[in-house]
Amino acid sequence: MGALRNDFSGCEPLRRRLDQLPKFGQGDKAADDMAQACRHHRCDIYDAYVNRLGGRVKSIVMTFVMAPAAGASLGASADGRRAGTPISQGLTPQSSAMTDGLTTAMGSANTLPLHRFSGGASTMWDLDPALATVENIKSILKVFIATGGQIYQGKHDVRGGARTGIEVPGTIPEPPGEGGWFFREIRRPHTGTSTGDHGPVSAQPVMAT
Repeated sequence: MGALRNDFSGCEPLRRRLDQLPKFGQGDKAADDMAQACRHHRCDIYDAYVNRLGGRVKSIVMTFVMAPAAGASLGASADGRRAGTPISQGLTPQSSAMTDGLTTAMGSANTLPLHRFSGGASTMWDLDPALATVENIKSILKVFIATGGQIYQGKHDVRGGARTGIEVPGTIPEPPGEGGWFFREIRRPHTGTSTGDHGPVSAQPVMAT
């Protein structure tokens, strides 16, 4: 605790040792299981709350532009993160944990109980423009769907605006504009079946920037 209070000052060997421990986002089952348990506990708290009108709170996890500001207000953490470091976007693993590639991190993220976040939850995956080829995006989308991803929204500037051409149930084009195109794959909890959804995009954006 002293090391955390002092932002690991004079404790760099400890910080490095903590930084090397298995983390959520590396495909490590124990780390992923811990992340799942934390999310379940959080959602249990919300599910148990009923307001005076009988309404229930909808759990939402969307960080977006608040990631740097939120991180700036936090002290050091036991995963080796220093005080003031920006936190991750929504349910996305920390960038320091993505040591085994984007698709491994995406697989870890999609092990989380997404159906419990009834108000929506997001992840954000940034790509170097040089890597945002159609073939790379196809591979990423296939992993996203196969591991349980629910909604995808991507920029239309994927190497000249080319579309991937992936045919997926629930695929719908977005009207011309900033978003360019997207598809949505909504999986019904516990059944594995899919349905298209024309509601607002509220979860799992993947940004190719």
